[in-house]
Amino acid sequence: MSSSLQFGLFTTEEGTDPMTALVPDEVDIYILNLSGGKDGPRAAALALDAARAAGVEDRVYTIHASLGPLEWPAVTVGGVRYPGSSELAALHSRALGVPPERHIEVRRARDLEGERVPYDLLTYIAERGDWPWKGVLPCRSDWKTGLIYGAFSSMVRARKKQLGRPVVCANVLGIRADESPDRKKRPAFRTTTDNTARVVHEWSPAHQVTTQEVKDWTDEQGLPHQWCYDSHPGAGDWKGSSRCSCSLCVLASQRDLLLAVKRRPRLAELYALVERVRGVPFNPNTSMAELIERAGRPGAPDPGVVIEDEGPEFEALTNAVEAALKKPAKRARYVRPGTPADALPAAATAARRGTPPRLRTRRRDVYTSGHLFSGGWGDGRGFMNAGYTPRFGANHNPWAIKTARANVPDIYTREAAIQTIDMRTLPYADVLVGSPICREATPAGGNSRARVQLEFDVGDGTQGKPSRWEQTRMTAWEPIRYVDVHEPLAYVGENVPGFFTRNPRLFDAWLGVWDVLGRHGYYVTLACVNSAHVTVEMPDGTVLGPVPQYRDRLVWVMVRKDLGKVPDLLPRPVSICPNCGPVRGIQHWPGVQNGRGRRIGAYLRRIPKSGASQAKRSYYYVCPTQRCHARVEPVTRGIGDVIDENVRGHRFGDGRQDRNAFEAYAPAARAAVVEGHRLFGGKPFIVTRRNHGGATPLDVPIGTVTAQGGAHHYLARPTPDMDIDECEYRPLTVKENARTQGFPKEHVFAGEEPDQKLQVGDAVPVTVATWAAQETLKVLPS
Repeated sequence: MSSSLQFGLFTTEEGTDPMTALVPDEVDIYILNLSGGKDGPRAAALALDAARAAGVEDRVYTIHASLGPLEWPAVTVGGVRYPGSSELAALHSRALGVPPERHIEVRRARDLEGERVPYDLLTYIAERGDWPWKGVLPCRSDWKTGLIYGAFSSMVRARKKQLGRPVVCANVLGIRADESPDRKKRPAFRTTTDNTARVVHEWSPAHQVTTQEVKDWTDEQGLPHQWCYDSHPGAGDWKGSSRCSCSLCVLASQRDLLLAVKRRPRLAELYALVERVRGVPFNPNTSMAELIERAGRPGAPDPGVVIEDEGPEFEALTNAVEAALKKPAKRARYVRPGTPADALPAAATAARRGTPPRLRTRRRDVYTSGHLFSGGWGDGRGFMNAGYTPRFGANHNPWAIKTARANVPDIYTREAAIQTIDMRTLPYADVLVGSPICREATPAGGNSRARVQLEFDVGDGTQGKPSRWEQTRMTAWEPIRYVDVHEPLAYVGENVPGFFTRNPRLFDAWLGVWDVLGRHGYYVTLACVNSAHVTVEMPDGTVLGPVPQYRDRLVWVMVRKDLGKVPDLLPRPVSICPNCGPVRGIQHWPGVQNGRGRRIGAYLRRIPKSGASQAKRSYYYVCPTQRCHARVEPVTRGIGDVIDENVRGHRFGDGRQDRNAFEAYAPAARAAVVEGHRLFGGKPFIVTRRNHGGATPLDVPIGTVTAQGGAHHYLARPTPDMDIDECEYRPLTVKENARTQGFPKEHVFAGEEPDQKLQVGDAVPVTVATWAAQETLKVLPS
């Protein structure tokens, strides 16, 4: 918008100019109301001319009282974004020349369960049980005027103390005479408040300006106007809505209402729901149900654009309205006691009896998943493999957010620490997916043995600090907060077995919450699996083989009790029995005897040489044949399958490559390379620099890829002469580690290499997520 806009006073007939009753330099605060519509800027321009002429422009403020999701939202058509009402109000303020710091936006809120949350007008209507028809309209008094006065209260108190007298305020409105007979009778200037604190003059400087003059002036100045005024966004023809108030205003014309119903069908359905439950029509002349029916007839106005209304604000509004409708109306003005039951809709009758109505939900062709995700979108990729549609993703890490958007461009994302999110602002999803913090914390976020791991041993005794590790994952209480609000059909998560073993009592307490959570409670199903053993057949027939990584996980699925089913999470990997050949192995827990003990632990790859405590906390697989039950080994995949032969390393003798000056590798690293040369006779091998790891061949899986993204795993290629210093040596790349987690080649990771490493190492293995998603899908309603 050009900074050279000229705003001149319109000439009006003698006796109609409101300036005759106002002395501009005696006004202490100018409050210019901007709704995002066409009339506010015109009135504000006239008031600004007066303030500038008097040399008091620094006393001017603009303000927008937001109606939240009831306002006209922003839309994007043909790659062009057209701003919504709140954004337009700020744009108009800047175009008028008001500094950004003097533009204020307010929105009504209330305290709910100890939190400050938005309080929208439709929720208020649903609670009261009646609609604002005539008289004092709450959309003007409580949601606009009251908020605006409150926004300036502290400024008024300070000015009064400074001036020693009541503060004079000019409340500038965009009211015009040709809008309605009532507004024509309304004076252009009047004093609405006069007390010891403030004197408020209501001033409508554009009262005598016609609608066409406002449109012409807006176009001449190049001022952006609300897209709802046009037949379609960007048309500029002023053939859409005649007014820009809330989208579905009870005072709007029939054509405007029909147009709004077609442009915002979900909002219209929500209004109709309130109408049905409360038994009170939306408008004294027509009902919302009738408007929806008429909007579907031939000859109804063409909307030009249809808004999906699927953002978090709208979902929060829907949840708040539905919650309000489950309670009796506080004040049902038009439904008198004694009204015959057959005169009201069934839902309204149920509401008056105090029983919650059956609320309709939208029909979905597929189930949706919501991801309080960690890592590089591994759980999201797995649920997409199983046929779910991801609804949202939330994470504190901006690179994880960008990764989700890169792989699912139309997904709603929230960049915030999970602990700080008001779960009511997140959309509903049929299945919630989220994995709490790993070994660094217990379900409650910490205990005497746990610590937040701010630094990592990345090999050779050196320390690294991957970005944003401090909040890599949420605590186990965050899914409970979401489920308490939205009550999804199921919740799926995973963690290391230590999630239980480090504090069993606290883990049991956490499970106990799920048993009673929400209206129905949730059945809990637990399973321990290793990612190297999971094979999944996808709906299209594609088989996802096991990943070349040993990664022990505790997987859980919480299913709402009213579904009456639980998933089968017993792993049955393809295994080789020494007696029976290929079989489907079954888990055996040595520590569980006569039903006593918990089946939570890690896969026992080898029997310990001494002591049985580790075996009692672990499992292995046995042949399912009743007379055999010999130990069997699941079929695995070697790390060599994902090694990129085109990526070369450096001479081992050249020392560490992350140092400015020469520094040889630590003796332990050299000993592991020597061991690999001896064991594998010149073939390439993996050196694991963690937990006393040594050299392993390429035909077996590697150990767990951690949040360091594989800094513990190095590829060694011996030379023909078996010279240790000439051996080619390098860490596994981000792409190679991503393949060990089951990510496909086309998966995109955002950020620089350290950010990608953190996402890869912290991700849920894709095959594990796909398996859990498929098993959960089997128990959901058809």
